[in-house]
Amino acid sequence: MKLRFSLSLFFTILSFVSFSQNSKHLLGVAENPNILRHLEDVYTKMEDTTYIYSAIPSTPEIVSDRNGAPQHFPYPIIFIHGLTGSADSWLDFYSYALNQGWSYGGNIRFNLNSDNNLFYSNIFSASQIDVDDFNSNLPAADFYLVNFNCGFDGTSYGDNFDHPSQSNQAAIVKQGLAIKHAVKHVLDATGKDKVILMGHSMGGLAIRQYLQNSNLWQQDGAHHVAKLITTGTPHGGSNASFPGISGFLGVDESSDAVRDLRRSYFYSGAQGVFLFGGVENATVMNDLLAGFYNYDVNCNGSEGNQITGLNQKNLPNNLDFSCIYSDVAGIGDGVVGTTQARLKSYYTVVCETFKTVDWHSNLPENNKANFEAFDEPDYYNLSYKIDLNEPYNGFVTKQAPDAEYAIDYDDFVFTTPQSGMVKVHLANIATYPFGVSILGHPNYNYIFDQTYQNDPIQTQTIQLPAGTYYLEFYANGNNSSWQYPYSFRLEWTPTNPTSTTDINDNFNIHLSPNPVVQYVNLSIRDLRYKKGYLRIQNELGQVLYRSEVEGDQIDKSIDIGIYPEGVYFVILEAEHKVVAKKILKIGRQ
Repeated sequence: MKLRFSLSLFFTILSFVSFSQNSKHLLGVAENPNILRHLEDVYTKMEDTTYIYSAIPSTPEIVSDRNGAPQHFPYPIIFIHGLTGSADSWLDFYSYALNQGWSYGGNIRFNLNSDNNLFYSNIFSASQIDVDDFNSNLPAADFYLVNFNCGFDGTSYGDNFDHPSQSNQAAIVKQGLAIKHAVKHVLDATGKDKVILMGHSMGGLAIRQYLQNSNLWQQDGAHHVAKLITTGTPHGGSNASFPGISGFLGVDESSDAVRDLRRSYFYSGAQGVFLFGGVENATVMNDLLAGFYNYDVNCNGSEGNQITGLNQKNLPNNLDFSCIYSDVAGIGDGVVGTTQARLKSYYTVVCETFKTVDWHSNLPENNKANFEAFDEPDYYNLSYKIDLNEPYNGFVTKQAPDAEYAIDYDDFVFTTPQSGMVKVHLANIATYPFGVSILGHPNYNYIFDQTYQNDPIQTQTIQLPAGTYYLEFYANGNNSSWQYPYSFRLEWTPTNPTSTTDINDNFNIHLSPNPVVQYVNLSIRDLRYKKGYLRIQNELGQVLYRSEVEGDQIDKSIDIGIYPEGVYFVILEAEHKVVAKKILKIGRQ
């Protein structure tokens, strides 16, 4: 994280030192008052030891009481910090999100130099792998913070403590492997099929390393990422750090991370090998006064390999992208240039690009830009998957200048296991008119489309046969609408031969755990009718369990351990009123 300060401090001593190849170091603005004010802020933060440990709670044990915490969004978000940073990079967002009621799953902790040897990389070694994963049994939550600033025992440290292992200055190849593990942990914890990844600075390259190397994907051969958001990420590299200056701020110029971030090398003039490809040796990677600890860019234990650069590899197109970059006084964000920070400078992808005026270090604190970058997909093929009868939140946001549409379209996809009735409920709408559409899959034919002028919204009942459909919301975002998330729920009930009434909101049903291995605990409160019938059915509509229930409060444990893995529906019927809940069966006891 301290890299965010290095270029600004560098500017202050330019009157005493001169260099050739000025363009490589963005020189010539030593008297800029904005930079001097920024330095004052830097010194204040460096003296602050309030956050010598990372944001609390930092471990799964500490947040164990959050098991069963509400998940407000279709997918959980994982945040990844940059060079010499920690989970504390996101402290401002963390505080804001908790105040907004988001649930927090804790730090996802890794030490990336577990052998404490900076001269060798052992990521593929059978005897020793540098990446130590200290995570298990994470709770379900809305968001998580990756922390690479960890000790050998997994202790999670904050921004004002640089662990001697230099785990947060490790090779980006190692970081990509850690992202693989982080995604797996969060998928297991939440039961979701995808995650959203947001990376600040080098954290964005760590995510790209995961996405652009299919050998790092999950066991089923998919990456399981719904959206990538980068902010201040040097997609084209950065030459901002410099010996004798950045070291004062915690950056080791010989580290693997600095080696991988280079746009080009000072003496050889060659392009950065990690990003643009080349041979991993000292001649090609000849940079400044001190050499790197090693030149093993791909971390396979040997040097001299021909490397295919990250920017030479394909970027998957089956996910959504947002990119935040900054331009302060024409110098970029002080660490990354404007061209290098824009993903579209290197790839043709569906991506909204947001411009701010923030120093590199302050980008994670710009909640407005962050939330606008969270914007749900505008395209049906990138729709977020939602479940029936589950509450969610979404955002109406102002669209980026390069977005295809000025209107904010939020697209979701859902599946009905059998013929039934659906109704959409929405509340806390920030801007009107607000449109609601349901379309067929895969031909995008409109089944329902209507705009509304009042809050809350409740659509008419729509009869749908079994199948997959798109749910789309649309409205004009403004500069403040990101602060007011709307809530929505797609209510569904199977077609009942004796009644076509809607789902009864009076029932309060809770299932746990979900996903479930063997026993699912069913709790029913406020049953307004004296007698009802409970059944469990599979996606084909076959009834596997049926029981009569009676009374205002019902607590029941049901053994579904013998059922195959898959999706099941727990359905309660009472006086021709029906409510259905979805449950995921995993594994066998």
